[in-house]
Amino acid sequence: MHIQTYIDQPGPIPPEALLVCLGAPAAKPAGRVLLFTNLDEKDLLRAQTVRPEELKDGLHFLISREAYRENKVVADRIQRHLAWLFCKFVHYPRNANIPDPCGLYGPKPPNILNEINRCRNAPLLLRSPLTDALARARIRHPLLLVLPGPSLRGLAPRLKALSRVCLVACIARTMDFCLGNGVEPDFLVQLDTGWWQTLFLPPERTLPGCTLVALSLAPVHAVAERFRGVFFMDSFDREVLPNPSRLRESWLSSLLPCLGLAEALAAPLVLVAGADLSFGPNGQYHGDGPAAPLPAYPPDSPILVGLNDFTVPDVHGRAATTRLPYFASAHEATLFAREISRGNGARFCNITGEGILDPTFFPLPEEDFSATLPAVDRAAVLAKVDAALSSPESVHLLKHKMKLLRDLEMVRDNLDFLNFCRWRKQDAEAAAHPMVRALHAQGDYLAQTAGLSQGERLELAVELLEQWRLSLFQARNVCQLEQERARGGLVPVLCLEDENPIEDLERRHPGLRARPVRIWRETAPAPDADRLPYRQFAAWSRERKVFLVTPRAERHFQMLLDCLPGKNWLVLR
Repeated sequence: MHIQTYIDQPGPIPPEALLVCLGAPAAKPAGRVLLFTNLDEKDLLRAQTVRPEELKDGLHFLISREAYRENKVVADRIQRHLAWLFCKFVHYPRNANIPDPCGLYGPKPPNILNEINRCRNAPLLLRSPLTDALARARIRHPLLLVLPGPSLRGLAPRLKALSRVCLVACIARTMDFCLGNGVEPDFLVQLDTGWWQTLFLPPERTLPGCTLVALSLAPVHAVAERFRGVFFMDSFDREVLPNPSRLRESWLSSLLPCLGLAEALAAPLVLVAGADLSFGPNGQYHGDGPAAPLPAYPPDSPILVGLNDFTVPDVHGRAATTRLPYFASAHEATLFAREISRGNGARFCNITGEGILDPTFFPLPEEDFSATLPAVDRAAVLAKVDAALSSPESVHLLKHKMKLLRDLEMVRDNLDFLNFCRWRKQDAEAAAHPMVRALHAQGDYLAQTAGLSQGERLELAVELLEQWRLSLFQARNVCQLEQERARGGLVPVLCLEDENPIEDLERRHPGLRARPVRIWRETAPAPDADRLPYRQFAAWSRERKVFLVTPRAERHFQMLLDCLPGKNWLVLR
């Protein structure tokens, strides 16, 4: 499967690949051919009927230089559309952590890292609203999107002034840029599900004015309490949380859910910074490397779209370098901007003035927005955000709990099989197991596992499945806690003698009632029912559906808690 472009004369093309001819070829090519000889609006409409299934064995372009010279606008639009279709629905879904909506690659094994994320996010997923709640707030302020392209460095002197008149949204990779220039963003958009994403956030810093807008599979469980709250882009399970709302987004680029956030906020003006989707001859996209001058793009030259780096005209007509995912993202950004503008009249602007976004939809700035826009009343914005955050979704808790128990049974079965293979030293048999075979395709640090021995891959798969099992226990406990909340139940809280967790529980978990439990270590009878004799602790814990443990009690009784077989406890956070 490949994508390649030829000018006037075709190169080697596999017979199963689709050849798209833009302009009449000199001789009729063999194989699967799609001809666009007129390069007019009818041809463009016909190109838009092509299905991804037709591209699954490869896409090749054969462009007539003469026809291109006469009809370059339509030729470019056809090429961009088909390249986007190939990249989004054929090329990217080969990865285990990317959806395959067309089913081109058959059933995929579960992505273990994503499943662990989903389970660890459980306290947030069951209590946080989706982004349609944010949309109902109708915040209606200009929005500045801070993306990590090479041109972002030029925004630094203007960022603070723009933040006075615009809300600011960034991604994890640009958080340091915002904070380093004295601006706490209003929103952090988290699309990527890789665990490494959390490393971009400043350790231990709380951001009380910043709200997370995250994919349900994103690793936000470890950082969410440092933010004002979380809105999720999507339902984590439509059978359990049946809200069909989904933020406009795409797995191609974090730019795209940022545009979706602009739509949800009803932003009348969207300033896009650092969304270059191209780079200079130094080959560097992220970071602060020197900006090299670009030569002019040759006039009337077709774009040689391929899988690797290729040259495209940027917004100033210069020869910039891009890659297929960037090229496809630029096209989808145009689709998003067109649809959002039709829906709410929003205007877009490429405020850093570089890159390959379509200037028809993302024009370059013609005014100093920091001087012409009114100041943002952030207190009023935060009041609307808080009101939206206070409306959790309706979740079918019993159905959710049953699905978690089925997943636990499935993970246990797989662990039993792989542990048996490990005990019998049957590394080759274990290597054929779907969850072992697909490790390297699941993203994040697992991409480096292809070079491991069969035994090492087996060990890694067992460790990951064990982490999934433990996170499923935690998700089950969270679900049980929510059931207790729904019926106003009394929840035991294991604490130390000098702790009173009642107020903390009511603040963190409104609707729950606490019953403090303290372990009695003396041989004399316990003085009251709130003291639990040490030797009875294991039996007592088995009889509980779920109980909470204060952070100090967790550290104090760690050995006891780690040995409980039911894992039916949660830390009070």
